[in-house]
Amino acid sequence: MIRNIILILFISLLSFNSLDAKSFRVNLNYLVFTIPGDTSYVELQFFVFGNTMEYVAADNKGYQAFVDIEVDFLPVDTNRHGIKRNYSFASQIYPDTLAENKENIYNVFRIPMSNGEYKMRLRIYDRNQTEENALSFETPLWIDFNRNNVNLSDIQLIGTLSKTNEVSRFTKYNIDYIPYFSNYYPETVNELIFMNEVYHTDSGMAASEQFTYMCYISSYNEDKPYSEKYIRKKSIDVNPLHVILHSFNIDSLPSGNYNLNIVIFDANDSLYVMKKVFFQRSNPSVPDKTITPAVEMTNVSQDTLLLYLDYIYAIADANEKEFIRNAKSYTYKELDQFFSQFWYKRNRENPLLSWYEYYNNVVIANNSYSTLKIKGYKTDRGQIFLRYGAPNEIEKFPFTPEYYPYEIWYYYQALDQNNVMFIFYSRDLVTGFYELIHSTARNEVYNPAWKLILKAKGPKQREVDAKE
Repeated sequence: MIRNIILILFISLLSFNSLDAKSFRVNLNYLVFTIPGDTSYVELQFFVFGNTMEYVAADNKGYQAFVDIEVDFLPVDTNRHGIKRNYSFASQIYPDTLAENKENIYNVFRIPMSNGEYKMRLRIYDRNQTEENALSFETPLWIDFNRNNVNLSDIQLIGTLSKTNEVSRFTKYNIDYIPYFSNYYPETVNELIFMNEVYHTDSGMAASEQFTYMCYISSYNEDKPYSEKYIRKKSIDVNPLHVILHSFNIDSLPSGNYNLNIVIFDANDSLYVMKKVFFQRSNPSVPDKTITPAVEMTNVSQDTLLLYLDYIYAIADANEKEFIRNAKSYTYKELDQFFSQFWYKRNRENPLLSWYEYYNNVVIANNSYSTLKIKGYKTDRGQIFLRYGAPNEIEKFPFTPEYYPYEIWYYYQALDQNNVMFIFYSRDLVTGFYELIHSTARNEVYNPAWKLILKAKGPKQREVDAKE
């Protein structure tokens, strides 16, 4: 995953509108890595728009701008000490302030961190502008690289790269690269380049085994590859660290929302861990042949309509949920009117399209999360999928003697919230039902002690759980 933030005045994830040149503007990526046998670290990558900065006289040599950064990492565990860092960097010097094309500034900082849950607070200043133009950002951050498990770093999207023997801030593994500071790929960009680090396959799997990684592009709401063209797969010997560096030519990828997925399998094709990052493609000259026209819903039975109402319960507000809970006491006409109004409120121009798209998500939830007794749309994972859509990243952890199986879902944006996670676990080894035990999203289950719930019990207790 790469967490990309557009900072324009105060934080806005959705605004790409052009502002006055003096509106200080910064793009930020923040990613988490580890060094096997050493330490983990957070990497902060900055892209400062040169024309949005204020340039002042610098020692009679010309005009220069300065950026100041304050970063705080506040641990959720209040018994631990927080981490505070301050950074500064400067633009190049210009002979006057009238130069129209001042260069943008790239910079990166790496901060050693121990495993744990944190709240990251960030403030960025243009030193020569007023306090009102300071940028601020806050997000939860979780670091958990376990030496006994196979782990993946966040996914680094790359704008340009070249081989080098020199060492700079943007050099890794003899590759000099400039990060891609967006999740949007316009028609003018036809290559998606990415890098990822795989950790601890030497201890997370038997030493005699190999592992296989697969990189692929999928539609946003699907897990399968969009086409054979967008798949990279390779078997690698076990190692403390392996670097994945690939690219996809996306010149023929239609406009739409997609995920870049990286999946790790062992020699028996068992899934160990996966990461995904969302990106949006704009390519109006290429038609999307996979789109199916919406089909109008007419003349359904009352039982079918009641089922449809049950489907939409996951995204209904409090008043709508109350109506759905008492749906059997209403007439067919009242139910039909409620259902039509439900979608009209959400999309006045094309309510049927919104219903069709949501119904497709119900089908995905049923195919992906159903158990022996519960349809997928009614499970915890299915409900979260329907409310927030497909996660940007999923980490899966198989059963061990110490922990029950669990999954962590990450969202860069979930409705009106940024950077939230959901943690599910399964005590039932037969049905595979996963229960939501913790989330950083508002109005969802919140339990800072969720790791204690994952502690597996003895073999006899696990057998009882499996029979339930």
